[in-house]
Amino acid sequence: MPLRDGHNIGFFSGSSPTQLFAQFDNLLQPNQSPIAPVAVPSYIPSGMSLGHPRKTWHEVLDDRSLEMDRVIADKIRANPKLVQIALANIERWLANPDYSESNQQAVLEWKRIIENSSLDALLTLLESSSEEARRLRQSSPFCGILTAEERAAILRKYEALRGRAHLASR
Repeated sequence: MPLRDGHNIGFFSGSSPTQLFAQFDNLLQPNQSPIAPVAVPSYIPSGMSLGHPRKTWHEVLDDRSLEMDRVIADKIRANPKLVQIALANIERWLANPDYSESNQQAVLEWKRIIENSSLDALLTLLESSSEEARRLRQSSPFCGILTAEERAAILRKYEALRGRAHLASR
C-alpha cells in the first residue's frame, strides 16, 4: 500500500498472520541494523527535566512513550517498510471479535492516519509532544518495531525515575 507521498510500504493483504510476521522478521533482521540494539539515544527535549520533582508519574510515562515513538520514527525513517508492522497490528486487532468498540475506533483512527499521511507527516506525528500525539500514543499500533533490547533500555531509564515523580496528579 503506498503512502500519500509515494513511499510503498507494501502491506500484504490476504497473507496469513504467520506469513506477515515471517516477512516482518526479514525487515527487522537485516544484515546491518540501522540502530544499534542497546544504544538508545535520548529523545527528550533539552528543556524538559526528566524526573523533575513536579512531574507526576503519568507525565513521566508520557515522556517514556514519546521517547519510544521517537526511536520508532528513526527506525521507520531508515526503513519505511516497517510501517507494515503497525498496519498488521491494526488488522489483527480489528479481526479480534472481542476487541472493544472504543479500541476499534482508536486503531481505525491510526489506520486512517497511516494510509492518508505522507511518510514525513507520520514521522512528525510520532515525534510530536502535542496533546493529539500524546492521546494517539495511548493506542499506538507501532509495537513490535523496537527490539527487546531497545525497549528494555528505555524502560530501565524511566523506571529509575519512579521514586522522583509524584504519584498523584497536580
